[in-house]
Amino acid sequence: MTARQAAHAGVVETTHVSLTDEPSSRKKRLTDAEIALRREETARKRKHLSEKKKEEEKAETINRLLRAKSSRTRGGRRRAAPPPAPVTVDDTPADSNANPTPDEEAGEDAEVEMDIKEDTAPPPTWYRWTSSTKSMGEEGKMVLTFAVPQNALPAVPLAGDVPRVSRETPTCDVTGCSSIRKYRLVRDFTKGACGMAHLKQLESVVMDITA
Repeated sequence: MTARQAAHAGVVETTHVSLTDEPSSRKKRLTDAEIALRREETARKRKHLSEKKKEEEKAETINRLLRAKSSRTRGGRRRAAPPPAPVTVDDTPADSNANPTPDEEAGEDAEVEMDIKEDTAPPPTWYRWTSSTKSMGEEGKMVLTFAVPQNALPAVPLAGDVPRVSRETPTCDVTGCSSIRKYRLVRDFTKGACGMAHLKQLESVVMDITA
């Protein structure tokens, strides 16, 4: 008879092992400070993920708008220009003395104003290279522009900025007279006098020298 059979028959007393309620070593109890720290860490991670998701959605929206804009631009460029309207020639001579209507004058003024705005551009402050395309009928014309700031160019004196040579006011050539010269000698234009009396005096002196 085995021990198990003897225990069932009541011949041998059975012994039971009691299990204690000791906590498992795998599960660790956390303190209040550690629990609060873990909660803060979890909240920080959630906030970081939320901000990252918002940035990704923002970048995706910007890229979608840029793609839509570029597709519209390409579609507009590929679109062919409409054929020119037929021109009808009138055999009757135009009246050269006819006055333009107010609408025509307003249209001409608007065209002139647009041309002035295109021609008068603000002076550049940096070196700038610009390439643009202007439509010339069905074909486009490439226009290249290189702008240089004004302070980088050598100073060119204008007509009004040229320094004038100061000239002394001529005086009478008679000894002892400092009046302004009004008359010149006929025989010597480099000399003159302030009045007729001094002019005759100078003429007599010149005649005596030549004689």
